Amino acid sequence: MRLILGVCCSLVCSGLAFAQTENIDKDVSPLKLSAAIAHNDSINPLIAGDTDATGFIINAEGALVTVQESTWWQFDYGAEYEQFRLQEDQFAFDDNQDFYSYNLRVMSRTFVHEAFTLDVQAGHEQEKQRYGEGITRFRDEVLSVDTLTRNHASALFVYGREPSRNAFSVRLSWQDDEYDDVNDYARLFDISQVGVEAQARYALSGATRFLVRVLMREDDYVAPDRIDSELTRGLIGIDWIISGKSSAQVLIGGFKRDAEDGSDNSGFSWDFRYQYKPSDLSLLTLSSRRVSNVSEVEFASDSVDVIHGVDWQYVYNELWFWGIRLNWLDKTLESASLERDIKQFDFNASLGFNLTSYQSIHFDFMRRDVSSNDNFLDYTQNEVGLRWQYEY
Repeated sequence: MRLILGVCCSLVCSGLAFAQTENIDKDVSPLKLSAAIAHNDSINPLIAGDTDATGFIINAEGALVTVQESTWWQFDYGAEYEQFRLQEDQFAFDDNQDFYSYNLRVMSRTFVHEAFTLDVQAGHEQEKQRYGEGITRFRDEVLSVDTLTRNHASALFVYGREPSRNAFSVRLSWQDDEYDDVNDYARLFDISQVGVEAQARYALSGATRFLVRVLMREDDYVAPDRIDSELTRGLIGIDWIISGKSSAQVLIGGFKRDAEDGSDNSGFSWDFRYQYKPSDLSLLTLSSRRVSNVSEVEFASDSVDVIHGVDWQYVYNELWFWGIRLNWLDKTLESASLERDIKQFDFNASLGFNLTSYQSIHFDFMRRDVSSNDNFLDYTQNEVGLRWQYEY
């Protein structure tokens, strides 16, 4: 029953509030282990030729929480290792491919005053990324994967006796990304980002809150031949509890990106989320947003992304549960010499069965379709896997 309760808790705790960085769960599992076998019909979709591969994936993650009178602490961690072997030999491409990732993070929540809280977190991550992930996902003929090292920190100040109704919050954030130099292009994507985001929330009624959100961020590339820029984004809207089973957040506004070379960009922006929870065992989430991001290709320093998502999590009974997630990305990249529109569709599904109160097995499926308007990109990737999970 513990696994079901864990799923339900994640459904219930998924909120729309900006006021807190994370939910610090005093009952979080200190350790979850999983092991899987998987088959991918194109482990490297960026090269010509057959790259069918079969492999295994092992994962460990967990968190430790301590609660004191005025300060809560949480330390969470995760590590994953994957190894795949090609079904057929490919020229200039290694038959054995391995990937890994790990992350460490420390969070604290200090109740400075009955109306004032301070959330602070810092983390370190490293990931040897799969082909078609990160800065390789919109390239071709990539034969060696990239390794990303990321360090980040943030502080969130929240003022309000009832943060879910009336509150003012300010978040300061810093992130530094550095890639290894296996591929010549990787150094072009080392970047440091510093930002500040403020939000004001005011209750218009028992079910409706008025929201104003402003973000300012500096995106500074390490490479001198990349274009640094400053992003400003402003949104205004409502957070609405429609009924006891559903809620929505609708924000509209705009963004402006000022670039060092004068190639400024601006446009319409939005952030929409709708949640429907007909029971404690089911949650449907619809989302959509339009944002300006740093670019994953070197011919453009930024992109405009439109992202739509559908997520449905359902617990059928004490034994069976499943989840379905769909994401659509429409990315526009522009420079003085080239414009490219990229479309990506991701479909993920998982069917789970509880063996005991602490063990479960999962059948996982993933599909990805990527294409561009100039036919530079056009590939499909599918992966199936059988996963065992144990939660302490």
